[in-house]
Amino acid sequence: MILTFILIIIKITSIVQLANSESRPWCLGGVGLCRGKDISSEQYSHTMTIVPRSIVSAPKAFVLGGQRSTATSSYVSLSSITTVNLEDMTLMTTTKASFSSGDAARPQRSGHSAVAYQGSILVFGGVVVNRTESKNPVATNEVIWLEQGSAFSPPIWRVLFNRTRGGVNGTVPVPRQNAAAAVFSNTLWIFGGIDNDTQILNDTWSFDIQRRKWTRHFPSVGGRVPRDSNSNTGLHKSAMIATLDGRYLLLYGGWGLSSPNGSSTAEPAEPQNKLWAFEVASRNWELVDMDLSDMDNPVSNDATLLLLETQSFDSDGNIKNGAELVVASTGFWTPRSEAKPSSYKMWVTVKSSITSGAFLELLPALFNDTDPSNSKSSKIPFSNWAIFISNKTSTVLQVNANNT
Repeated sequence: MILTFILIIIKITSIVQLANSESRPWCLGGVGLCRGKDISSEQYSHTMTIVPRSIVSAPKAFVLGGQRSTATSSYVSLSSITTVNLEDMTLMTTTKASFSSGDAARPQRSGHSAVAYQGSILVFGGVVVNRTESKNPVATNEVIWLEQGSAFSPPIWRVLFNRTRGGVNGTVPVPRQNAAAAVFSNTLWIFGGIDNDTQILNDTWSFDIQRRKWTRHFPSVGGRVPRDSNSNTGLHKSAMIATLDGRYLLLYGGWGLSSPNGSSTAEPAEPQNKLWAFEVASRNWELVDMDLSDMDNPVSNDATLLLLETQSFDSDGNIKNGAELVVASTGFWTPRSEAKPSSYKMWVTVKSSITSGAFLELLPALFNDTDPSNSKSSKIPFSNWAIFISNKTSTVLQVNANNT
């Protein structure tokens, strides 16, 4: 399971290549996909979302949207859906996905959020091309779900919530891109993002998928909100996941402001490396103190989270189910501050909590103010599983053998 997750992370950090509507194997060490040529078609601000195995389908990774350059014409349409079969690592792209008639969704999209839901993909927000409104791409707050097709019908996007131009008096989230998103049962959760005015947002919302209704969740008086290293509230490009029981959301990384709020030089482009937890019952956020005493924890450009289910035996010999949090993050490094971007090297770290499967049992203490033994200052230990450093010719892999 661990090695499978690591391999998937390698694919996420690799260049994604679009192909025709036919299966194609991975080649070039995972850097590209076999198309009869070695030149990859670069793509960024897209999403790659893993949909677990079902009775009728192998586990797949769905690649959606994004852009190939800063030009509006380079935005990738959601009519083009690329899937990677995670069993045999073959790829297929269809360009025939449509939108349900009468809906106002715009197919070209970048900077959206995507989560697995009911064996398919649920998409929120992003920036879309809408030339009737603006010459530049504009943010959206749409929620759309992919109804997968069959051998006799193409897939179709169903719009669950149509785009609004504003927050509609605080009843729906303002249009945004790069929001953190997670789903549990029939509820989509989002946090933060960045709006049309490049302002970083700090709000928490839930969307009832069946009732198609938004609810904003305000923290209690004195409650905390995820913030960056300069104490500015709000983040964008964070990774978020719901716990297995739906009681908590976990949020890691993201980007904040490059200087304290109000500074004329502040830019929304400062990567972060903190872990936050949201308690659904109390609607409050708390910072999780990660014990990283044995390793560095560099700030990351992107990250993804996994709750890995574990099993152990108690003192009576009974099986005890548990979970550990796995954090995979990516970034780049260079030994010289004056180095050109062409010399930057990509890195990936994979680290995990080490709690003997008790990670979820430690979360309630973060929100417990009455029991002195449950101090919010308690640290949760983490350890490195693997470190990847990539250059033009190879990828250096270091794996902690005790965790494989």
